[in-house]
Amino acid sequence: MESTISTVYSERRKKVADELLRILRADIQSLIPQLTSDRSKQSKIIEEYNKLELFWLKNPNADAYSKNQQGVDSLGSTARRGGGPDPSDTSSLFSDPSMSFFTHKNAYYNPAGSQGAHNSPEQVSVFPGFLSLIDSNPYAFSSILAHELGHKIGPEISQINDHDMKPEFSQLLACYKGRDSIRMQDNQADEVIADFVSSEVMAHQISKLPKAQQRSAVMAMASTFCDGPHQGIDCKEEHPEGIFRVNGIFASNPKIKAAMGCSTSQTNFKQCGIKDLSLSGDSAEISSEAPAPRTQTTDDAGGVQ
Repeated sequence: MESTISTVYSERRKKVADELLRILRADIQSLIPQLTSDRSKQSKIIEEYNKLELFWLKNPNADAYSKNQQGVDSLGSTARRGGGPDPSDTSSLFSDPSMSFFTHKNAYYNPAGSQGAHNSPEQVSVFPGFLSLIDSNPYAFSSILAHELGHKIGPEISQINDHDMKPEFSQLLACYKGRDSIRMQDNQADEVIADFVSSEVMAHQISKLPKAQQRSAVMAMASTFCDGPHQGIDCKEEHPEGIFRVNGIFASNPKIKAAMGCSTSQTNFKQCGIKDLSLSGDSAEISSEAPAPRTQTTDDAGGVQ
């Protein structure tokens, strides 16, 4: 068990993940004053982003073990409200014979909360199935991490976090609901905003690369959407279908289209964005080795086929 944890959640990976968290968080923080003119919201969101943590599983302390009836050291298990494995409870993770926690490809944003005497920090949890991307595909890992960080300001979750951003995103979401865009369903709003934030951050990061490297970086970033079976469109899902996310959100971003060498005159999906929204300056760069609220634009943009 301890060998598995040390390998998957290695110090080397943690160093890279923490640096990516720092870079992406700073980019999102620079967007906040452009998304809302409310100074109190700006201050609260930016300050809380500074405290947001990346969950990292650690080996249990020696005092976590106790002798079972057979005289063998074992870990106790803790209950978790809501069901499902608790990533901080190593005994529950290893009691599953399939070890599914270590193969599952998923990530979560978790608001700060409390249960009894236990206080949980605001965190992003990236499951081991995606942690391997730190080594093989840092652009895909970064897009996932940026998406989860973006959840903090989503229309529903921002209300839980006491900095309601629903009014600021109303026009943008109306654009995504259009028949000329991805026909977003109401239950998909938070996932769409998280994708929008990720697309802006990743477009900025990729635009800083040499032109010859930009197209391959976009393809690497988008590869996670192509992993696994694709079925018919199901409007009940919280995530839009992958093809809508790739073409209608990421590929409709002008900077991503430019990186792909695509013409802005294509009209597969309407470009839904925030007017004059920009990330500029000398912010840190992802290594390939590891004002008043703005109104939406009305320009059309195509998608990557």
